[in-house]
Amino acid sequence: MNEFHEKISIVVPVYQTSQYLNTCLNSIAQQTYKDLEVILVDDGSEDESGSICDNVADKDPRFKVIHQENQGVSTARNNGLKFCTGEYIMFVDSDDWLEPRCCESVLKKIRESKSDICFFEMCVVQNVEKKDTKALTTLNQLTTKTELLRLTIPFRDGDSVDDMVFYGPYCKLFKRDVILGVSFLTNLKYGEDAIFNFEAVCAADNYCFLHEQLYYYRKNESSTTASFKHERLGQTIIRLKCTYNVVCMTKQSEELMLTYYQMFANINFWLMEKMFFGKSRCFKQSWTEFRKLTDDEDLRKIWKKIHSKGKHYRALEMLFAGNRLENILLFFRLRYFKK
Repeated sequence: MNEFHEKISIVVPVYQTSQYLNTCLNSIAQQTYKDLEVILVDDGSEDESGSICDNVADKDPRFKVIHQENQGVSTARNNGLKFCTGEYIMFVDSDDWLEPRCCESVLKKIRESKSDICFFEMCVVQNVEKKDTKALTTLNQLTTKTELLRLTIPFRDGDSVDDMVFYGPYCKLFKRDVILGVSFLTNLKYGEDAIFNFEAVCAADNYCFLHEQLYYYRKNESSTTASFKHERLGQTIIRLKCTYNVVCMTKQSEELMLTYYQMFANINFWLMEKMFFGKSRCFKQSWTEFRKLTDDEDLRKIWKKIHSKGKHYRALEMLFAGNRLENILLFFRLRYFKK
């Protein structure tokens, strides 16, 4: 019997995961906490995923299915959010699964601590073998919201378990009221969930951490890696702008703004290193990408903001002052500089 009475809405975006989908849905159906609402969003799957969703929904009235044309995971999650009626919201990927006591444990923790978001731990699974992890190891040192925001600020594709927990939408229970105005960006293919998490944490007043591994993350070898690709340049530029806008609109601390500025500079260095030192790079392509980066008017405005933060930032701003070849030489001289 449930100790609490709040409903948890679980959004599961589904696309071409028929091989793993039953494991995922069974783990949700068998939760010890029963007051659930499960929104399955079939994103135009061409395998048996859609049928599996329908069959589960026919047997368990807590499951609802939305079928849509393939529009990507962000649109699927956003559409799922529209149908959520629970007081709390959780996201689960369709190839992952939950511990039976996951919802019960996390709800108990978030209620007792009177928090808006509860982070909990994951276990990474690869090649059918469980990886024993020590997730959320950095959380023991967190004392302020700014410190948490510095960890969730979207600036790279994290490979550690800490990064995965902070950047992915999984391993969290959100109070519905906190994320009502937050959505996943549909113009991003990479890092859209990191932007969502960052904005949600900005909106939250309180948060808590549950040091229990309740989520099993299936790591796919074909998953996106941190290697540089041409199409990622435009995506990274969008992420830099979106993060800046969130920091400004939510009026975060000056300390976090300085963290963003340092991250902004480091990311630009990283992009330029990949442009000119990446494998199989030609100068013409690198120069085109460099101009795209330094010609962006919104990024130039951010550099002007950084201009007032110190002489080193002013030196970095010179990279965006023009599109001359000398800028590349300046970059080479500064590439090992760290504030």
